[in-house]
Amino acid sequence: IGYGYYAINSLKNRAEQYPDKTFLFFQDQEISYRTLDETTLQIAHGLAGLGVKKGDNVCILLPNCPEFLYAFWGIMKTGAVAVPINFNLKGDEIKYILNNSGAAALITTPFFYEIIRQIRSDCPRLSHLILTGSPSDKGVISFDQLMQSPIQSKQIALEGSDPAAIIYTSGTTGYPKGVVLTHRNYLFDTEQFVRVTQMTEQDRFLCILPLFHVNGQVVTTLSPMCAGGSMVLMEKFSPKDFFPTLARFKATAFSGVPTVYAILLNLPDAERYNLSSLRFCVCGAAPMPVELFQNFEKKFKAFI
Repeated sequence: IGYGYYAINSLKNRAEQYPDKTFLFFQDQEISYRTLDETTLQIAHGLAGLGVKKGDNVCILLPNCPEFLYAFWGIMKTGAVAVPINFNLKGDEIKYILNNSGAAALITTPFFYEIIRQIRSDCPRLSHLILTGSPSDKGVISFDQLMQSPIQSKQIALEGSDPAAIIYTSGTTGYPKGVVLTHRNYLFDTEQFVRVTQMTEQDRFLCILPLFHVNGQVVTTLSPMCAGGSMVLMEKFSPKDFFPTLARFKATAFSGVPTVYAILLNLPDAERYNLSSLRFCVCGAAPMPVELFQNFEKKFKAFI
């Protein structure tokens, strides 16, 4: 699979530039640029072997984990479109997105299998159900087997205007709406963010927000990759684990919503940890009170 003008080009470039550098820290796992690039190529060829082709939509229903990133890049390397689904949704809501997007395949975990089994007959276009691990259920494909697919040379013609992902809105005023993001959208957003924050290959971005959200994709995944840095992935935001994780991996940045900043500012044990690596923070999704903004910057000596 060859590379043209699109967002995931940065993964190939960084794998060539820093093959053995750790890009992803997840719990006790350390995944290098080369491993990530090769694994996502295997996923891409595994999906292509199932008949997934350019322009097809493939849904991802996964928590924060390395498999999400394997799926995200693997889907786009086939020329297909990644459709992340909020893992907090209920069965009928998941069914709506599967049908509205016309998904050809779904990548998820055994945790959601029973939900998907109950709605699958109502999703006529869903040809493939892929579960992480090594499931033995009939009609289910093993994600682990896809990760062992042989890599073959195949050129995928992609343009910057081609869709890379569809992100569904929260649907607070009706059914969720699928927002199409092109490869150029991702590339532009990423490059501008790296430029504004002056990110370098020395930065490590701590990801506490869900990867199904565009913030987790652009700010805390694609941006450190574009800069040649690293990311530290948490399954979810945990006040108890935040400071120990930041200190352990010497993270230089993170992104959160105002509520997260309020929680962190009021935690009593921040002084127990060496947080001197923290360089900057990102806040979005809601207005941040000025007092909270100023107090956080003063206490942690990192600009927001």
